[in-house]
Amino acid sequence: MHISRQHYIKMKIPDTCRLLLRNNITDDYSMGYGSHLGFRAGTGNSFSWYDLENETISPLRIHPFCFMDTTAHYEMRLSASEAFEKLNIMCAILEKTGGTLVTIFHNFTLGTGNEWKGWRQAYEHFLQEKSTVPVTETGI
Repeated sequence: MHISRQHYIKMKIPDTCRLLLRNNITDDYSMGYGSHLGFRAGTGNSFSWYDLENETISPLRIHPFCFMDTTAHYEMRLSASEAFEKLNIMCAILEKTGGTLVTIFHNFTLGTGNEWKGWRQAYEHFLQEKSTVPVTETGI
């Protein structure tokens, strides 16, 4: 499998998708919001990218993300506990609908900087909590 994630500012549809296909990328994880949390594609399931101009279903699989740490922190001004409360709500939706949780966390978020105080602990707690949930083929 050849995977990719573009910085959301650099993603340009359809050009980026076509470039990925030309370079044998089969799965992309760039679909999501930079300014708020949620399901930009309206789904928590992956889907084949459809080339509107050529009227073709492509082999490029889009895996939308619903949560990005910097969006929660910088754009929404959420504390770690508030951000993970929202993430847990999204997880509950995904569990009910059979969706797949895709998140984006940056290395500095889980570091020791004062700006991100409490995020690493909240992340570790989240992982411990979710590790007790049975893993399904399409779920978390």
